[in-house]
Amino acid sequence: METQHTVTARKTYPCDSYRCGGTIEPGQDYVRAVAFPGSDHNYSPIPIMVRGCSACSASIIGTEFAPRMRRRRR
Repeated sequence: METQHTVTARKTYPCDSYRCGGTIEPGQDYVRAVAFPGSDHNYSPIPIMVRGCSACSASIIGTEFAPRMRRRRR
C-alpha cells in the first residue's frame, strides 16, 4: 500500500528524486509519498518515505500533484 499527499514545507528538505538534486524551501508545496512494507515499491520491513519538489512530483507519482493532506482537528 502506498499513500501520496501534497504538503507545504515548514523547513528545508532535499528533493529525493534522483533526477533533481535540488531542495524544497519553506513555504513550497511538495509531494510526500510513503510506501509500506509488502507494497510493489517496498520490500523492506519498515515504511519508506520520499519527498519530491513540484518539478519532480510527476516522476514520483505520475501526476502533477497528489491530494492535499488534511489536518486533524483536536
